[in-house]
Amino acid sequence: MSLSISTRNYRLSLIYSVGTRTSLYWPYMYHYVTHTLDLTATQFGVLKAIYYLTVVLCEIPFGVIADRVSRKATLLVGALAYAAGCLLYGLASGFTTLVAAEVSFGFGTALASGAGSALLFDSLRSDGRSDQYARYEGRCRAAALLSTTLALPATGLWLVRGDDPVLAYWVTGALSAAAALAAALLLEPLREPRGTAVEIGRESLRELMENSGVRQLIFFGAGIFVWMRAANSLLFNPIMNAGAVPLSWWGTSMAAVGLIAAAVAWRTDYSLQRFGERRTCLAMLVLSLAMYWAWGATHSPAVAVIFCLNGLTVGALPVVVQSGINRRVASSRQRATILSVESAISRASYGLAALAVGSLLDSTTLTVALVATLAIGCVPLMLGALDARLTARRS
Repeated sequence: MSLSISTRNYRLSLIYSVGTRTSLYWPYMYHYVTHTLDLTATQFGVLKAIYYLTVVLCEIPFGVIADRVSRKATLLVGALAYAAGCLLYGLASGFTTLVAAEVSFGFGTALASGAGSALLFDSLRSDGRSDQYARYEGRCRAAALLSTTLALPATGLWLVRGDDPVLAYWVTGALSAAAALAAALLLEPLREPRGTAVEIGRESLRELMENSGVRQLIFFGAGIFVWMRAANSLLFNPIMNAGAVPLSWWGTSMAAVGLIAAAVAWRTDYSLQRFGERRTCLAMLVLSLAMYWAWGATHSPAVAVIFCLNGLTVGALPVVVQSGINRRVASSRQRATILSVESAISRASYGLAALAVGSLLDSTTLTVALVATLAIGCVPLMLGALDARLTARRS
Protein backbone atom coordinates (compact mmCIF):
# COMPACT_ATOMS: atom_id res chain seq x y z
CA MET A 1 0.00 0.00 0.00
CA SER A 2 1.55 3.28 -1.14
CA LEU A 3 1.78 6.25 1.19
CA SER A 4 -0.17 9.41 0.49
CA ILE A 5 1.98 12.35 -0.60
CA SER A 6 1.30 14.19 2.66
CA THR A 7 2.40 11.23 4.78
CA ARG A 8 5.49 10.55 2.66
CA ASN A 9 6.58 14.19 2.64
CA TYR A 10 5.84 14.63 6.33
CA ARG A 11 8.11 11.69 7.24
CA LEU A 12 10.88 12.97 5.00
CA SER A 13 10.38 16.47 6.39
CA LEU A 14 10.97 15.04 9.86
CA ILE A 15 14.33 13.66 8.72
CA TYR A 16 15.17 16.91 6.95
CA SER A 17 14.27 18.96 10.00
CA VAL A 18 16.43 16.82 12.28
CA GLY A 19 19.34 16.85 9.83
CA THR A 20 19.42 20.60 9.23
CA ARG A 21 18.38 21.87 12.68
CA THR A 22 20.44 19.65 14.97
CA SER A 23 23.26 22.13 15.47
CA LEU A 24 25.58 20.40 17.91
CA TYR A 25 27.99 23.34 17.88
CA TRP A 26 25.34 25.84 18.99
CA PRO A 27 26.34 26.26 22.69
CA TYR A 28 29.98 26.70 21.70
CA MET A 29 29.84 29.16 18.76
CA TYR A 30 30.89 32.25 20.71
CA HIS A 31 33.48 30.26 22.68
CA TYR A 32 34.92 28.67 19.52
CA VAL A 33 35.34 32.00 17.73
CA THR A 34 36.54 34.12 20.67
CA HIS A 35 38.57 31.55 22.64
CA THR A 36 39.58 28.64 20.41
CA LEU A 37 40.30 30.85 17.37
CA ASP A 38 41.17 33.93 19.47
CA LEU A 39 38.95 36.45 17.66
CA THR A 40 37.01 39.26 19.35
CA ALA A 41 33.37 39.59 20.38
CA THR A 42 33.03 42.32 17.77
CA GLN A 43 34.27 39.94 15.08
CA PHE A 44 31.79 37.34 16.29
CA GLY A 45 29.03 39.94 15.95
CA VAL A 46 30.26 40.77 12.44
CA LEU A 47 30.17 37.08 11.49
CA LYS A 48 26.59 36.78 12.70
CA ALA A 49 25.70 39.98 10.83
CA ILE A 50 27.24 38.56 7.63
CA TYR A 51 25.14 35.43 8.03
CA TYR A 52 21.95 37.40 8.48
CA LEU A 53 22.81 39.83 5.68
CA THR A 54 23.32 36.85 3.36
CA VAL A 55 19.97 35.43 4.41
CA VAL A 56 18.20 38.75 3.95
CA LEU A 57 19.65 39.29 0.46
CA CYS A 58 18.88 35.73 -0.68
CA GLU A 59 15.60 34.89 1.08
CA ILE A 60 13.18 36.48 -1.39
CA PRO A 61 15.03 35.48 -4.61
CA PHE A 62 15.36 31.91 -3.34
CA GLY A 63 11.70 31.93 -2.27
CA VAL A 64 10.71 32.97 -5.79
CA ILE A 65 12.89 30.19 -7.20
CA ALA A 66 11.18 27.68 -4.91
CA ASP A 67 7.73 28.84 -6.07
CA ARG A 68 8.78 29.13 -9.72
CA VAL A 69 11.03 26.08 -10.17
CA SER A 70 11.05 23.49 -7.37
CA ARG A 71 10.75 23.52 -3.61
CA LYS A 72 12.30 20.07 -3.46
CA ALA A 73 15.42 21.24 -5.32
CA THR A 74 15.89 24.31 -3.13
CA LEU A 75 15.66 22.13 -0.01
CA LEU A 76 18.27 19.74 -1.41
CA VAL A 77 20.74 22.51 -2.23
CA GLY A 78 20.02 24.16 1.11
CA ALA A 79 21.04 21.04 3.04
CA LEU A 80 24.26 20.79 1.04
CA ALA A 81 25.01 24.45 1.82
CA TYR A 82 24.60 23.73 5.55
CA ALA A 83 27.04 20.84 5.24
CA ALA A 84 29.55 23.06 3.41
CA GLY A 85 29.31 25.68 6.17
CA CYS A 86 30.17 23.10 8.80
CA LEU A 87 33.10 21.87 6.71
CA LEU A 88 34.48 25.39 6.40
CA TYR A 89 34.14 26.02 10.15
CA GLY A 90 36.00 22.83 10.86
CA LEU A 91 38.86 23.86 8.56
CA ALA A 92 38.97 27.50 9.67
CA SER A 93 42.08 29.08 11.12
CA GLY A 94 41.08 32.73 10.72
CA PHE A 95 38.35 35.24 10.04
CA THR A 96 38.21 34.93 6.23
CA THR A 97 37.28 31.24 6.22
CA LEU A 98 34.64 31.88 8.87
CA VAL A 99 33.10 34.56 6.63
CA ALA A 100 32.82 31.99 3.82
CA ALA A 101 31.25 29.53 6.25
CA GLU A 102 28.65 32.05 7.43
CA VAL A 103 27.78 32.90 3.82
CA SER A 104 27.27 29.18 3.16
CA PHE A 105 25.06 28.90 6.25
CA GLY A 106 23.12 31.92 5.00
CA PHE A 107 22.52 30.25 1.63
CA GLY A 108 21.28 27.13 3.42
CA THR A 109 18.82 29.05 5.57
CA ALA A 110 17.51 31.15 2.69
CA LEU A 111 17.02 28.11 0.48
CA ALA A 112 15.21 26.04 3.11
CA SER A 113 13.14 28.50 5.15
CA GLY A 114 10.18 29.24 2.88
CA ALA A 115 10.39 26.14 0.71
CA GLY A 116 10.12 23.63 3.55
CA SER A 117 7.04 25.14 5.12
CA ALA A 118 5.35 25.69 1.75
CA LEU A 119 6.02 22.14 0.57
CA LEU A 120 4.65 20.60 3.76
CA PHE A 121 1.55 22.83 3.77
CA ASP A 122 0.74 22.14 0.11
CA SER A 123 1.37 18.40 0.63
CA LEU A 124 -1.23 18.39 3.42
CA ARG A 125 -3.58 20.56 1.37
CA SER A 126 -3.39 18.17 -1.58
CA ASP A 127 -4.82 15.47 0.72
CA GLY A 128 -7.40 17.80 2.29
CA ARG A 129 -5.47 18.11 5.56
CA SER A 130 -4.21 21.71 5.53
CA ASP A 131 -6.01 22.39 8.84
CA GLN A 132 -3.51 19.98 10.46
CA TYR A 133 -0.43 21.96 9.37
CA ALA A 134 0.34 23.42 12.82
CA ARG A 135 0.37 19.90 14.29
CA TYR A 136 2.79 18.49 11.71
CA GLU A 137 5.01 21.57 11.61
CA GLY A 138 5.17 21.38 15.39
CA ARG A 139 6.20 17.74 15.21
CA CYS A 140 8.99 18.51 12.74
CA ARG A 141 10.28 21.27 15.01
CA ALA A 142 9.91 19.07 18.08
CA ALA A 143 11.84 16.21 16.48
CA ALA A 144 14.77 18.50 15.68
CA LEU A 145 14.74 20.06 19.14
CA LEU A 146 14.53 16.65 20.81
CA SER A 147 17.42 15.26 18.76
CA THR A 148 19.49 18.29 19.75
CA THR A 149 18.50 17.87 23.38
CA LEU A 150 19.57 14.24 23.43
CA ALA A 151 22.80 14.91 21.56
CA LEU A 152 24.12 18.03 23.33
CA PRO A 153 25.18 16.37 26.61
CA ALA A 154 27.04 13.74 24.58
CA THR A 155 28.57 16.55 22.51
CA GLY A 156 29.93 18.16 25.67
CA LEU A 157 31.41 14.84 26.78
CA TRP A 158 32.81 13.44 23.53
CA LEU A 159 33.04 16.17 20.89
CA VAL A 160 34.60 19.00 22.92
CA ARG A 161 38.35 18.51 23.37
CA GLY A 162 39.58 21.02 25.92
CA ASP A 163 38.71 24.42 24.43
CA ASP A 164 38.10 23.01 20.94
CA PRO A 165 34.54 21.97 19.89
CA VAL A 166 35.47 21.46 16.22
CA LEU A 167 34.20 17.86 16.18
CA ALA A 168 30.71 19.21 16.85
CA TYR A 169 30.89 21.01 13.48
CA TRP A 170 32.02 17.86 11.67
CA VAL A 171 29.16 15.74 13.04
CA THR A 172 26.61 18.48 12.34
CA GLY A 173 27.83 18.58 8.72
CA ALA A 174 27.26 14.83 8.40
CA LEU A 175 23.68 15.26 9.63
CA SER A 176 23.10 17.97 7.01
CA ALA A 177 24.34 15.60 4.31
CA ALA A 178 21.75 13.04 5.48
CA ALA A 179 19.08 15.76 5.21
CA ALA A 180 20.09 16.32 1.58
CA LEU A 181 19.34 12.65 0.88
CA ALA A 182 15.89 13.02 2.47
CA ALA A 183 15.22 16.09 0.32
CA ALA A 184 16.08 14.10 -2.81
CA LEU A 185 13.26 11.66 -1.96
CA LEU A 186 10.53 14.31 -1.50
CA LEU A 187 7.65 14.57 -3.96
CA GLU A 188 6.41 17.91 -5.30
CA PRO A 189 2.68 18.21 -4.46
CA LEU A 190 0.21 19.33 -7.10
CA ARG A 191 -0.55 23.05 -6.82
CA GLU A 192 -1.81 25.97 -8.81
CA PRO A 193 -0.05 26.75 -12.12
CA ARG A 194 3.29 28.36 -11.44
CA GLY A 195 3.66 31.97 -12.50
CA THR A 196 6.73 33.70 -13.83
CA ALA A 197 9.20 35.28 -11.41
CA VAL A 198 7.72 38.70 -12.15
CA GLU A 199 4.17 37.45 -11.53
CA ILE A 200 5.17 35.80 -8.27
CA GLY A 201 6.91 38.95 -7.10
CA ARG A 202 3.94 41.15 -8.05
CA GLU A 203 1.39 38.85 -6.39
CA SER A 204 3.51 38.59 -3.24
CA LEU A 205 3.77 42.37 -3.00
CA ARG A 206 0.03 42.73 -3.48
CA GLU A 207 -0.61 40.12 -0.79
CA LEU A 208 1.62 41.94 1.69
CA MET A 209 0.02 45.30 0.91
CA GLU A 210 -3.55 44.03 1.25
CA ASN A 211 -3.28 41.38 3.96
CA SER A 212 -2.86 43.13 7.32
CA GLY A 213 -2.94 39.83 9.22
CA VAL A 214 0.15 38.59 7.40
CA ARG A 215 1.97 41.88 7.97
CA GLN A 216 1.24 41.94 11.68
CA LEU A 217 2.38 38.34 12.15
CA ILE A 218 5.61 39.17 10.32
CA PHE A 219 6.29 42.18 12.58
CA PHE A 220 5.46 40.22 15.72
CA GLY A 221 7.65 37.32 14.69
CA ALA A 222 10.58 39.64 13.94
CA GLY A 223 10.50 41.27 17.38
CA ILE A 224 10.30 38.03 19.34
CA PHE A 225 12.87 36.44 17.03
CA VAL A 226 15.44 39.12 17.96
CA TRP A 227 15.06 38.34 21.67
CA MET A 228 14.94 34.58 21.17
CA ARG A 229 17.92 34.29 18.83
CA ALA A 230 20.08 36.78 20.75
CA ALA A 231 19.48 34.74 23.90
CA ASN A 232 20.45 31.47 22.23
CA SER A 233 23.53 32.66 20.36
CA LEU A 234 24.97 36.11 21.03
CA LEU A 235 24.14 36.39 24.75
CA PHE A 236 24.29 32.75 25.82
CA ASN A 237 28.04 32.53 26.45
CA PRO A 238 28.40 35.98 28.12
CA ILE A 239 25.44 35.30 30.43
CA MET A 240 26.78 31.89 31.40
CA ASN A 241 30.20 33.41 32.08
CA ALA A 242 28.68 36.24 34.14
CA GLY A 243 26.78 33.69 36.21
CA ALA A 244 29.95 31.62 36.76
CA VAL A 245 28.38 28.55 35.12
CA PRO A 246 31.11 25.96 34.34
CA LEU A 247 31.77 25.36 30.63
CA SER A 248 31.04 21.66 31.07
CA TRP A 249 27.45 22.55 32.02
CA TRP A 250 26.73 24.68 28.97
CA GLY A 251 25.69 21.85 26.69
CA THR A 252 23.40 20.38 29.34
CA SER A 253 21.83 23.79 29.95
CA MET A 254 21.14 24.24 26.25
CA ALA A 255 19.79 20.69 26.18
CA ALA A 256 17.26 21.59 28.88
CA VAL A 257 16.13 24.55 26.78
CA GLY A 258 15.78 22.22 23.80
CA LEU A 259 13.76 19.67 25.76
CA ILE A 260 11.28 22.32 26.84
CA ALA A 261 11.15 23.74 23.31
CA ALA A 262 10.48 20.29 21.86
CA ALA A 263 7.56 19.70 24.23
CA VAL A 264 6.13 23.15 23.47
CA ALA A 265 6.51 22.75 19.69
CA TRP A 266 4.75 19.38 19.88
CA ARG A 267 1.74 20.94 21.63
CA THR A 268 1.60 24.43 20.12
CA ASP A 269 -1.28 23.34 17.91
CA TYR A 270 -3.25 22.59 21.10
CA SER A 271 -2.47 26.06 22.46
CA LEU A 272 -3.68 27.63 19.22
CA GLN A 273 -6.92 25.65 19.34
CA ARG A 274 -7.51 26.12 23.07
CA PHE A 275 -6.40 29.74 23.61
CA GLY A 276 -6.22 31.19 20.13
CA GLU A 277 -3.43 32.87 18.22
CA ARG A 278 -3.65 36.25 19.99
CA ARG A 279 -3.33 34.87 23.53
CA THR A 280 -0.53 32.52 22.52
CA CYS A 281 1.40 35.47 21.05
CA LEU A 282 0.79 37.54 24.19
CA ALA A 283 2.16 34.72 26.35
CA MET A 284 5.37 34.62 24.30
CA LEU A 285 5.78 38.38 24.65
CA VAL A 286 5.35 38.35 28.43
CA LEU A 287 7.65 35.37 28.96
CA SER A 288 10.42 36.90 26.84
CA LEU A 289 10.30 40.16 28.81
CA ALA A 290 10.33 38.24 32.09
CA MET A 291 13.39 36.27 30.99
CA TYR A 292 15.44 39.36 30.15
CA TRP A 293 14.45 41.06 33.39
CA ALA A 294 15.47 37.98 35.39
CA TRP A 295 18.89 37.86 33.70
CA GLY A 296 19.51 41.48 34.61
CA ALA A 297 18.61 40.79 38.24
CA THR A 298 20.54 37.50 38.67
CA HIS A 299 24.29 37.08 39.20
CA SER A 300 24.64 33.39 39.97
CA PRO A 301 24.50 30.00 38.20
CA ALA A 302 20.69 30.38 38.37
CA VAL A 303 20.99 32.16 35.01
CA ALA A 304 21.17 28.69 33.47
CA VAL A 305 17.70 27.93 34.87
CA ILE A 306 16.32 31.21 33.54
CA PHE A 307 17.39 30.12 30.05
CA CYS A 308 14.65 27.50 30.22
CA LEU A 309 12.10 30.27 29.64
CA ASN A 310 13.60 30.75 26.19
CA GLY A 311 12.62 27.18 25.35
CA LEU A 312 8.95 28.18 25.48
CA THR A 313 9.47 30.76 22.74
CA VAL A 314 11.87 28.65 20.68
CA GLY A 315 9.25 25.90 20.50
CA ALA A 316 6.17 28.03 19.86
CA LEU A 317 7.22 30.99 17.70
CA PRO A 318 7.96 29.25 14.34
CA VAL A 319 4.82 27.14 14.54
CA VAL A 320 2.56 30.08 15.42
CA VAL A 321 3.97 32.43 12.79
CA GLN A 322 4.28 29.95 9.93
CA SER A 323 0.89 28.32 10.48
CA GLY A 324 -0.71 31.78 10.69
CA ILE A 325 0.90 32.97 7.48
CA ASN A 326 0.15 29.74 5.59
CA ARG A 327 -3.48 29.98 6.67
CA ARG A 328 -3.78 33.60 5.52
CA VAL A 329 -1.92 33.41 2.19
CA ALA A 330 -4.45 33.32 -0.62
CA SER A 331 -2.54 31.27 -3.21
CA SER A 332 0.13 28.57 -3.20
CA ARG A 333 1.75 30.34 -6.19
CA GLN A 334 3.55 32.74 -3.84
CA ARG A 335 3.50 30.79 -0.58
CA ALA A 336 7.25 30.14 -0.29
CA THR A 337 8.02 33.72 -1.32
CA ILE A 338 5.89 35.27 1.43
CA LEU A 339 7.29 32.87 4.01
CA SER A 340 10.74 33.94 2.83
CA VAL A 341 9.78 37.59 3.32
CA GLU A 342 8.90 36.78 6.92
CA SER A 343 12.20 35.02 7.44
CA ALA A 344 14.14 37.86 5.80
CA ILE A 345 12.58 40.54 8.01
CA SER A 346 13.19 38.52 11.18
CA ARG A 347 16.80 37.87 10.32
CA ALA A 348 17.44 41.42 9.15
CA SER A 349 16.22 42.64 12.53
CA TYR A 350 18.51 40.27 14.37
CA GLY A 351 21.42 41.01 12.02
CA LEU A 352 21.27 44.66 13.08
CA ALA A 353 21.02 43.57 16.71
CA ALA A 354 24.07 41.31 16.34
CA LEU A 355 26.21 44.19 15.11
CA ALA A 356 25.12 46.53 17.88
CA VAL A 357 25.08 44.05 20.75
CA GLY A 358 28.38 42.41 19.74
CA SER A 359 30.05 45.82 19.90
CA LEU A 360 28.42 46.59 23.26
CA LEU A 361 29.64 43.31 24.73
CA ASP A 362 33.19 44.42 23.90
CA SER A 363 32.88 47.99 25.12
CA THR A 364 30.29 48.09 27.94
CA THR A 365 28.54 45.82 30.41
CA LEU A 366 26.30 42.82 29.90
CA THR A 367 23.38 44.77 31.43
CA VAL A 368 23.68 47.45 28.74
CA ALA A 369 23.75 44.73 26.06
CA LEU A 370 20.57 43.17 27.49
CA VAL A 371 18.75 46.50 27.47
CA ALA A 372 19.90 47.22 23.91
CA THR A 373 18.64 43.81 22.74
CA LEU A 374 15.25 44.50 24.27
CA ALA A 375 15.09 47.92 22.61
CA ILE A 376 15.94 46.57 19.16
CA GLY A 377 13.31 43.82 19.46
CA CYS A 378 10.69 46.40 20.41
CA VAL A 379 11.01 48.22 17.07
CA PRO A 380 9.21 45.63 14.86
CA LEU A 381 6.72 44.95 17.66
CA MET A 382 5.79 48.63 17.72
CA LEU A 383 5.51 48.69 13.92
CA GLY A 384 3.09 45.76 14.11
CA ALA A 385 1.01 47.52 16.77
CA LEU A 386 0.91 50.68 14.64
CA ASP A 387 -0.13 48.67 11.59
CA ALA A 388 -2.96 47.05 13.56
CA ARG A 389 -4.15 50.45 14.79
CA LEU A 390 -4.13 52.01 11.31
CA THR A 391 -5.92 49.00 9.85
CA ALA A 392 -8.60 49.21 12.52
CA ARG A 393 -9.13 52.92 11.73
CA ARG A 394 -9.51 52.26 8.00
CA SER A 395 -12.08 49.56 8.63
